[in-house]
Amino acid sequence: MQWGGWLGLALVVAAQYFSNIPYSLCPKSEFWLNSPSLILIKTAIILMLTAFAFLWNGFLVTGWAWVRQLGAASLVIYWVHTELVYGRRLGVWKEGLNVAQTVWMAAGMIGWMPALSVARGHWPEIREFLSKRASAMLPQPD
Repeated sequence: MQWGGWLGLALVVAAQYFSNIPYSLCPKSEFWLNSPSLILIKTAIILMLTAFAFLWNGFLVTGWAWVRQLGAASLVIYWVHTELVYGRRLGVWKEGLNVAQTVWMAAGMIGWMPALSVARGHWPEIREFLSKRASAMLPQPD
């Protein structure tokens, strides 16, 4: 992981250097759209974040860790966020948001994803609690 983090840092520096030279192997590319340098920078950031998550999970945190929690429930988090961001159910509403509303919605969604993963991990206990509560609310036969 340490070498992955260092490789990511080296990729960022190399991509920045090669994106600023006057000639290019891909002359028709735009940096923010389809540049090989941007792809290398994104890959480097993923390598550095993975090394950070490894260090965070293994050495800095004892007990519950949000990185471990999100990793354990990554499939359900991916599915729910994809439905919320790209799904048709909220399409009319989400296309009318201004910048401030979009920032608030993104922050809210980022905050709700760890809560969703914790709820997913404790689903049997939640379901049992809800079923007991529902049966307590039903009228009891005499």
